[in-house]
Amino acid sequence: MDIIYVIMLVFMTGSFCIMSFLIGSNRKMNFNPIQTIKEHKEVQKKKEEADLKSRQMKTMLENIERYDGTSTGQKDIPLE
Repeated sequence: MDIIYVIMLVFMTGSFCIMSFLIGSNRKMNFNPIQTIKEHKEVQKKKEEADLKSRQMKTMLENIERYDGTSTGQKDIPLE
């Protein structure tokens, strides 16, 4: 019977240490899966918008460099 108490004590102590670490860490822990998915989608959308702006800027700069007075060699600016 004493061995059961020892095993429970070890398990509870380990669990307490892990929970203390998670609560005390500087990272924001979110245990709500729906909120986590929404935040991930927002981050992904911001990355996609930044990538689109980057591609647009790159295309504009390439078009400026290739400009020779006509529209020959000009690329369309990506919208998506």
